[in-house]
Amino acid sequence: MIRGLGIDLVDIERIENIINKWGHHFLEKVYTTREIEYCQSKSASYQHFAVRFAAKEAVVKMLGKTEGISWQDIEVIKADNGRPGLLLFSQARIIAEKKGIYNIHITLSHEKKMAVAQVIGEGD
Repeated sequence: MIRGLGIDLVDIERIENIINKWGHHFLEKVYTTREIEYCQSKSASYQHFAVRFAAKEAVVKMLGKTEGISWQDIEVIKADNGRPGLLLFSQARIIAEKKGIYNIHITLSHEKKMAVAQVIGEGD
């Protein structure tokens, strides 16, 4: 049963401008160490940062609550099979459990100008 749904669209240039303005201060506030390392290893790093930002926003929408959730409570990972996945920590995990969400599906896409992420929270 679907317990939550979230989608977000991000302008890649907007994220690029924020990173260029605020640098590591922004990166360390929003992304986990693993996310930063992954994105910086890619030639189109801004696209990867933007799609992860969209994913974090989509998760918050899926949960229906932002209070107490830190950006770093939500981590986008790449599974062994190459598919994206999510790890929730702290308040994000607690809220998901309270909503009965035990499985989260995520899809990510980006092109030259835009990045989009959709998440579906599933439970009994």
